[in-house]
Amino acid sequence: MSNVEVEYNKNIPQTVSLCVVAYNEEYFLPNLLKDLSNQTYPHELIELVLIDGCSTDGTKRMMTEFADRNSPGFFSIIVLDNEKRIQAAGWNVACNSQRVRQIRI
Repeated sequence: MSNVEVEYNKNIPQTVSLCVVAYNEEYFLPNLLKDLSNQTYPHELIELVLIDGCSTDGTKRMMTEFADRNSPGFFSIIVLDNEKRIQAAGWNVACNSQRVRQIRI
């Protein structure tokens, strides 16, 4: 297998993943999701990866509802589970699931 170098034009916007790892964040999540919606970077170039750590409040429901309402405007919105519940494991889930070249945490 040969190595292939790919050149990226820095003047052309790149698709990025924005990752959120949360556990029982029902109180804070609405403002965060609003901030994600208000990003000025082109939404069609943003993949949102929302990771829930098996929350016992409405965190996952809020993530899923946000994804259902906003998916058409973004490159993609993915809602996943972090069954290990700890934050580091959630970041591993996020990093292993993103589909684009750049990740923003």
